[in-house]
Amino acid sequence: MAKTYLVRTPILHGGKRYEIGSGIEMEENHATPLLASGAIIDTQRAVADTNETETKNDDGENAGEGDVKPKAPVKPKAKKGSK
Repeated sequence: MAKTYLVRTPILHGGKRYEIGSGIEMEENHATPLLASGAIIDTQRAVADTNETETKNDDGENAGEGDVKPKAPVKPKAKKGSK
């Protein structure tokens, strides 16, 4: 039975080129070496990884858009001997 996978590196399969981020449907026996090399990942795994990777703020809580703190600008260092 064919499953859908997420393309992680450009691949050519069945005479068609698949770009990064596109979905590709193939049988497990064709997918096994591509999964092992990291060229594709199982879409179920990709969804699970996305759900587990949430940004946390300093308090350990989920950071919303309003919680993002901008970084302070970096001042250039003065060169020795310059005035």
